[in-house]
This record gives sequence, structure tokens and C-alpha cells, in this order.
Amino acid sequence: MNVIIGMSTIAAKSIGKDEETADCIGKIGISARFLLSLINDILDMSKIESGKMFLRNEDIPFAEFIKGLNDICYSQAEQSNVCYECIVDHMMDDYYVGDAGKLQQVLINIISNAIKFTQEGGKVTFSVQQVQRTAKNATIKFVVNDTGCGISEKFLEHIFEPFAQEDGGTTSKYNGTGLGLAISKNIVDMMGGKITIRSIKGIGSEFIITVRLDVSSKSTPKEDLDILHRLVNLRSLVVDDDVNVCEQATATLHEGNAALCRGQYTFVVFYYLRRNILCIWQMLFYLHRLLWLCMQLV
Repeated sequence: MNVIIGMSTIAAKSIGKDEETADCIGKIGISARFLLSLINDILDMSKIESGKMFLRNEDIPFAEFIKGLNDICYSQAEQSNVCYECIVDHMMDDYYVGDAGKLQQVLINIISNAIKFTQEGGKVTFSVQQVQRTAKNATIKFVVNDTGCGISEKFLEHIFEPFAQEDGGTTSKYNGTGLGLAISKNIVDMMGGKITIRSIKGIGSEFIITVRLDVSSKSTPKEDLDILHRLVNLRSLVVDDDVNVCEQATATLHEGNAALCRGQYTFVVFYYLRRNILCIWQMLFYLHRLLWLCMQLV
């Protein structure tokens, strides 16, 4: 608030000086967003402490949910020059039932922290997996890995306490209320899940978030065989110096997924590399032939 008032006064005295005025307005905007975030965090914490925070039950179109999450995180990572990667398990249902807004709040808070505390050129990986599913509910695991500054073992014991922030030069460079993780943990607890953290100072951190969501009537369970149907158009190259091994490998492909070798675009090659190559020219011929075959698969 002091920054907003001070910058507003300076801007008022800098009318006609476009560069100085723009700098003041930029700092006012940053401070206003931080103040709004602080107010929202305090309100959320007050609701939690008074038992007035409730979860909604609504259908969550999961692919759309992940896309919205990634749109925000990719933008943040790009601004910080950090590599952001998202990996989603193919066994996820199309729909779940839960509070999409609260779940998004938890994940954005943790991923944003990972991006914020990762140096330029570092990497943040976000992965999603369905670890258990029954007829009524499913357990979803979200994992956030980063190559950031890491968290000391001593501070890990207090990381979920309200207003807790690690001392030292690392966190003093970043704005934060110290409420984000406390709120996130309470929301995850309400969802029947938990947050666990592993971190090494100077190496990076891993946050594992598990939540229980209800199964939606709009969604049908996927089977492991679904992944085999995706292999219909896969081009495969079987290479060995023993033709028997090639034949056995191809037989296994037939047994595991007959459609693999029936697809219109499937290309299975038996290639026999002789152990007793007569000369260097023959060896180069075989290597050249193998390279050509590999290029046909691209």
C-alpha cells in the first residue's frame, strides 16, 4: 500500500515525463496485484479457520481443465525463461466430479512457486496420473518437479504453517504472502488427499499432490488395451544380427497386438547383419542400408 501511495504521488508530479510516469504506473500495477493476492489469501485462510470453506461438486472436463492450467503456466514459464513440460497419463477419465476452481488454485500455486524459484534456463515438469479408480471415485496424483533453489530440511518442517517463509537471500528476492501452501494443504485435506515434499537445497524440489475425485457419469473407464489401438499406425524396425531373434520379436508383436502388423501404414523390416563381415566396404554397405531403412520410418 505504501508503494501504491508513493508511486501515485511521484506519477502526479511527473506529468509530461512519459518514461518516468510509465515506470510509476508499472510499479503501482505490480503492488496492486500483490495486495489483491494478499487479501484473497487472508480471506481464504479466514474461511478455512472458521470452517466456512466448502467444496463444490461439478463435472470437470479434464482435458479442458489441464489446458487452462497449462495456458497460465506456459506463459509464466516463458516470462521467466524457464522450460515447462506437462505429461498426462493416457488412462485419465474424460470427466471427474469435484471443485475445479479450488483444485486449480492448489496446482497453480505450487507450479507458480516452482517456476518462481527456478533460475533462468531451469526446468519445471508437471505430470498427472490416475493411480486408483473404483466405480465411485478415483485417486489422482499430480507431481511438480523443478530444478530450482530447493528447500532446506529445517524449513520443510514448517513449510505448511501460515505466513511461513524461509530465511535467507533466496526468498527475500521474491514477493509472497507465506499463505499459499498453507491454504493449498487445507484444500487438499478437504479433498481427501495429501501433499508430500522432497527437496535438496541447491538441487530442486518435488511436490506430490494426491486428491480423491468422484467419478462422473459422463465418463467411461479406459482400459489398458486403448494404448494398443494407438499403435496401429506405428512403424517398427526390427534389427538384430540373428534372423531368429527378428522372427521371435515380430511374433511377439503379433501376439501382443495383431493390429500392429495389419495397419495400412505399418512397416516391419527384417534385417540381417552378418557377424563375419568380409571387408570394410561390406560393413559400410550394411550400415548405409540400415541408415536408409531408418530414414524410411521417419
